[in-house]
Amino acid sequence: MEETTQTLDIANIVHLTSSEITDEMRLALIKNRQPEPDFKYPPKQYVVKSRKEGVRQRYCSREWFRMYNMLCYSKSTDGLFCLCCVLFPMPAQQGKRAANMITTPYSNWKEAKSDLDKHVNLQYHRDSKSKMESFLQIMRNPSLVTENRVRLQEEQRIVKNQTFLTSIIKCLEVYVAAVFADNFGKQH
Repeated sequence: MEETTQTLDIANIVHLTSSEITDEMRLALIKNRQPEPDFKYPPKQYVVKSRKEGVRQRYCSREWFRMYNMLCYSKSTDGLFCLCCVLFPMPAQQGKRAANMITTPYSNWKEAKSDLDKHVNLQYHRDSKSKMESFLQIMRNPSLVTENRVRLQEEQRIVKNQTFLTSIIKCLEVYVAAVFADNFGKQH
């Protein structure tokens, strides 16, 4: 995969289905979730009645990326997306799919801390985050998938064999008891 700014911008993939997003795309977005250190975030102006100028400029904050490891910045939209919810979406709840930070960028810098705190506590976000953590664990150690599958099959085979052997032993006990009774009974 050619890693260009355009292909790494999360805004370019939010409308793809989960099956259209490759593991390589997921990894690239996770690794490049925030702009380079010298990037200057564009300001947004907010009306502030208490200020003499009447406006205040606010910016996306690098601190938010340290506080929320699921954030991904889109340069093309000057907004934030939730990596977990975009890359590992959960089924819609009650027929509705959340849009904020998933299909539409978040850019209310004035309320960001409060809104981000709310988002990380939503159940669909926590479920998506769990899926992302599992994905990262598998990407770091691909043998986990195969080992887990083999271990589970092995455990199932052991249980099946134990059940089979237990039934054979019970049959042998009954047979030995019957033979012993026949032979012991005939001698006396």
